[in-house]
Amino acid sequence: MLHINVLVGYIESIGVDNIIQICTNNISNMQNVTNFLIYHLSNFYFQGWAAHCLELLLEDWGEKTWVKQIVKRVKVIVSFIWQHHAPLAIFYHYETNLVPQNPIETQFATNFLMIEWLLKVRPIVQQTIKCWHGRVD
Repeated sequence: MLHINVLVGYIESIGVDNIIQICTNNISNMQNVTNFLIYHLSNFYFQGWAAHCLELLLEDWGEKTWVKQIVKRVKVIVSFIWQHHAPLAIFYHYETNLVPQNPIETQFATNFLMIEWLLKVRPIVQQTIKCWHGRVD
């Protein structure tokens, strides 16, 4: 119940009339605190931790076969650029401000950020691949 005492003390220091919303994470002990506060201070609006909800949503989407296929293809392209000096140098020749988004499994929404990056730099990646294969237009 330490969380409840800390949160109630903080609420009292701010003033109950000065608070309209409390945002918590979605772990079970915070749910218990939230339920306690709703019962005793019913004029608050409680919102779960939005980033956690989005992470769970992206994890669910990431389990879809078609998303896995796209992620796999994007990882091949990005990894190719990162792992070969010449394509990376060619990429930087055309675009000096956008660093390739390296796929990192442990980072929040990494796969979706990597896909977003690839869409943003698609023409540069296409030009890089053309130059790498010697077919410069």
